[in-house]
Amino acid sequence: MRFEKALLQELMRFRPAMPPVAALLEPPRLVGLRVAKARKDPTPLVVHEEPLPPGEGAYLPSGEALERPVASLLAHLGQPREIAVVAGDPFFRVQVLRLPEFPRDEEERTQVLLWQLRKILNAPLDRVRLRYEVLERSAGGAVVLAAVCAEEEAAALEAAFEREGCRVGFLGPSTFALHALWEAGGRFGDEPVLLLNHPEGYLSFLFVERGRPVFFRCKDLAAFESPETDGGGRTAQELRLTLAYYREKLGGPQSPLILLRGTSAGRAFPFEGAVEDGASLRTLAEVLPPLPSGGSRDETALPLFGVLEGCP
Repeated sequence: MRFEKALLQELMRFRPAMPPVAALLEPPRLVGLRVAKARKDPTPLVVHEEPLPPGEGAYLPSGEALERPVASLLAHLGQPREIAVVAGDPFFRVQVLRLPEFPRDEEERTQVLLWQLRKILNAPLDRVRLRYEVLERSAGGAVVLAAVCAEEEAAALEAAFEREGCRVGFLGPSTFALHALWEAGGRFGDEPVLLLNHPEGYLSFLFVERGRPVFFRCKDLAAFESPETDGGGRTAQELRLTLAYYREKLGGPQSPLILLRGTSAGRAFPFEGAVEDGASLRTLAEVLPPLPSGGSRDETALPLFGVLEGCP
């Protein structure tokens, strides 16, 4: 097992090389973004998209199927030597864990985290990368945000970039990059917020209270989502069920502010019937302040802006 401990700031924020560049792997697309200056002037200089084939038995493709689009993307981005990479949430397994015991010893702590994750995920975690942040500590226990991904798949992803002379200096999940983007401007207040991440293929929910993640859920939609047959009905049902769980099991409010990121503005419409009266549903792109240049952020590339604007 390979173990890596990092604070969420280290998991979600990476100071890219200049010029700052980032890549987003969310099948069926690989998106690259190069901006003028990270954080200070995230004006897009290059936004490029490559088609990304589905993986065979995995979320992301591997081997030549991944290397070809990566090589083309890096060429369009100016052959950077270092890059931040964001992957779709299904590449990771993320949980907010409430632990009655939180050992001081790092190795014991690792085993406690993996044991809790095995129980919740009902899956073997033999060769994974584990990263976590302590959100809250109490007498002997803690609330922890933990993320794992398969070591073999993460190494294959990094190798595809390294073959083109580019080192992956950051690897993190899409929804938490959105959290970093929203947080970068100090926009989290006392109002509960649901970050609803709905690109093609999956649906993720991140409930945030006072700026702190309290519950995360990711649903793979690839097996049943089809605009021709579903019309958004299943995604609306998932929203209703998850909001009900948040209220009834976690004591959440009736109507959190819902901020949606999709791949186009039209993807907001299937959710409107699932939102109760009094709740506010807005697209994340429309509520963010304009860029220094006066332009807006491309919704497909929003997680990349989160990494580049949220870096320390």
